Amino acid sequence: MLKYLTAGLFLLIFLVSILFFPIAASISDISYLKSSSASHNEILILSKDDTNEGRAGDSVQAQSNEFNPRSYLHARCKEEKINCAILEKIVQCESGWRMVKNPKSSAFGYFRVIDSTEKTTPQYKEGKRKYDPVSNIEMGIWLFKKRGTNPWLMSARCWKNVS
Repeated sequence: MLKYLTAGLFLLIFLVSILFFPIAASISDISYLKSSSASHNEILILSKDDTNEGRAGDSVQAQSNEFNPRSYLHARCKEEKINCAILEKIVQCESGWRMVKNPKSSAFGYFRVIDSTEKTTPQYKEGKRKYDPVSNIEMGIWLFKKRGTNPWLMSARCWKNVS
């Protein structure tokens, strides 16, 4: 009888651990990081599995692990006091708000940052890469502030009528 109780208890513990462990693991994988951008102090959610080429999360205020690039861009434009309408239209024309590579060049991300341009940004010098959504947007903002719309002239017919 004791043998069956022990086996039953072991099975119960095993089943509970299988059911509970994935939840506990996903909760422990979330860490809160302060954004490394010197111009803002927004808290970001970042999974422990993420790398520079991974995916940063949205702000804590959004109560979601989904990154919202439009919201992030608008918040940063407001902080930097720059025209967000033109940047939003450039992103729409360049990438359709997708973090993917252009198959015909090294261009990647929302702002379609190419390798040679990426290397000129302060984000690159800090070890950040265009593959990270937040870094991609930060690079786009920096490029816009330094060079205006010149990095995106190839798609100007799509966005040039934005005021």
